[in-house]
Amino acid sequence: MRDSSTDQSILELLAMTILADKQVYAAEIKAFTQSVLKLQDEGVLSTNYSEARVILWYETHKDALADQLSYSEFEDWLNHKISNLSSLTNTLLVLDAIEYISKSDGEEHISEKALLILASRICDSLVAA
Repeated sequence: MRDSSTDQSILELLAMTILADKQVYAAEIKAFTQSVLKLQDEGVLSTNYSEARVILWYETHKDALADQLSYSEFEDWLNHKISNLSSLTNTLLVLDAIEYISKSDGEEHISEKALLILASRICDSLVAA
């Protein structure tokens, strides 16, 4: 069963894609908002978000997430967030959203690509378990 911790993990993973290269572009914020609303429409998120609420969520959480990038335990954090997605029937939708956000500024930065690859590997290991 999905719950708010699953939704929170999804939002954090998507927002981390924006922050991964330590540069924030308007196109990425727009892609983040579109991705959250799309995941909501697809039934992946259990919470209803308006565009304004998505942006408010991002603004409220971005500093703490940016701090997380500098910790040596980032991979453990990522493992934990993706493990929270185990209740989803299709984690590919979340991975697609990560990829969409990472390419939204016209350039997929190495840190964004690394995040996607690492997230994909963790998701694959969950499915295999």
